[in-house]
Amino acid sequence: MKEFTVIENLGVHAFHQDLNVRRPDNTELKTVVGRSMPVFKAGDKIKIYESNSKYLPIELARSYKLNGRRYIDLQMHPRTDSGIAKIYKDLSFFDAVRLNWDIVQALCQRRIMPTLSKYTNMRLFLAELPMWDKTH
Repeated sequence: MKEFTVIENLGVHAFHQDLNVRRPDNTELKTVVGRSMPVFKAGDKIKIYESNSKYLPIELARSYKLNGRRYIDLQMHPRTDSGIAKIYKDLSFFDAVRLNWDIVQALCQRRIMPTLSKYTNMRLFLAELPMWDKTH
């Protein structure tokens, strides 16, 4: 997991926000977040979960907390149990635990009782996504 810090919000558009972020090695990077509300402010943290492939790490999910609410953006929405298992298999052990904890927080915000199974929690999270989260 990498944690980026928002330096400034470059613009809020209809379906995304352009951000200038600082990586853990203090380099700056411009990135796009596919969510127009709530608006990111300087100092907000974005957790990036990448696959543990040493050749080509692929971003699997992003997690951030804005205005006291946890948001999780999955880069792919698995449709089967094997797809859910593949997401967790591609993460390191600690990243899988952290992502599950973020999903538990998001479920609790929606007043959904999480389980002890990370796979069931992911199923509950995907089933309860608002329609606009399922389409991007």
